[in-house]
Parts: sequence; structure tokens; C-alpha cells
Amino acid sequence: MAVSTNWLKRQYHWLMPRHGSLARRWDRIEAAVVLSLLVLAVLAVPAAVAAGVDYHARQEVVAAAQRAERQPAKAVLLVPTSPAAATEGGSVPDTEGVTARWEAGGAERTGTIQARSGLPAGASVGIWLDGAGNPVSPPQSEISVIGLAVGLGALVWAAVNAVLLIAYTAVRFALDTRRWAGWAREWDALDWKPRSKGDPK
Repeated sequence: MAVSTNWLKRQYHWLMPRHGSLARRWDRIEAAVVLSLLVLAVLAVPAAVAAGVDYHARQEVVAAAQRAERQPAKAVLLVPTSPAAATEGGSVPDTEGVTARWEAGGAERTGTIQARSGLPAGASVGIWLDGAGNPVSPPQSEISVIGLAVGLGALVWAAVNAVLLIAYTAVRFALDTRRWAGWAREWDALDWKPRSKGDPK
């Protein structure tokens, strides 16, 4: 934290140099670029929030339609599922497709559903059915919709910051190239060269 604070203070002093400051033109340009990128990063927050809110609104419509169409039901397994995989910590249940029987619209249906491993034949399993009585995935919950919206907003803001970081890196490289060229010209103007071992003092 102290390093970041000192770095920001240095950028501020370069942008607003005091009397006798050692900041050069390239330093002030870099400080101005840093300030601009920080402002853009802050302005990206409302844009990321807006993206998350818009996604939430659209997905809530989809989730509401799913909740209205899909209905819970009970299915009975006609065959047992595979044994649960054994690990050092014990058995770990997994899901697999298995033949089962259920009722939909007053008629008996038979087909494949997803059930956890380690269940015997005749076990009752909760499923979701669409309007045609076919097994489907559960409708999206409000918590999952909110989680996806928050994740999308965070992803948008992270992507913007990644672009800004790449831009800063490119600008910093260009400015450092100018700085190095300027220092080389100044050394040439001083007509200085390293003294060899045999040169007189």
C-alpha cells in the first residue's frame, strides 16, 4: 500500500511540479496519461454496473418464463445407478443418465433422467418437466441470476482495466524510449566517455 501511495504522489508531483522540480516533459506526459487512465477506470464502474443490471433484467425474464413452464415431479428409477466413486475421503456421488418412470398429464412416461450414483432401482428422484412432460433442467433461481449478473459486471470492469493497463504499458515504453534517447544525447553533449585503466588521472 505504501508503494502505491508513493507512486501516486510521484505522479501528482510530476503533473503539478513545484519550483525546482526535477520532473521533465516526459514525466509530466506520463503523469497526465496515468491520471486519464485512472479517470477512465473510475468511469468504467457505472458502465460495468449497467451491463450487470441489463443482464439481470433479461435473464430474470427468462427465469420467470422457465419457472412458469417447468413443474417439479417425481420419477422412479427402473434400474440402479452405478456405485459412487470411492476416494480417500469416502464415496463421492456423481450424476448419470438412468432409465426411470414418471407421470405427466395423467399419462405414464418412461425415459432417461439424471440421477446421482449409488441409488437402487425403485428409488424416487425429484425431476423437472417442461410443458410437454419431458425432463428438463431446473429453472434458474434468483440467486443464480444475481450471481451471473454480478460476475458479468465484474468481468466487464476487469476487461476495461486490462485494456487500460495495456495502453499504459505501451505509453510507458514509448516514453522510456524517449527518455533513454534524451539521456544519450545529454551524455554526448558532455563529451564524456569511460576512463580506461591506463588513462592519466
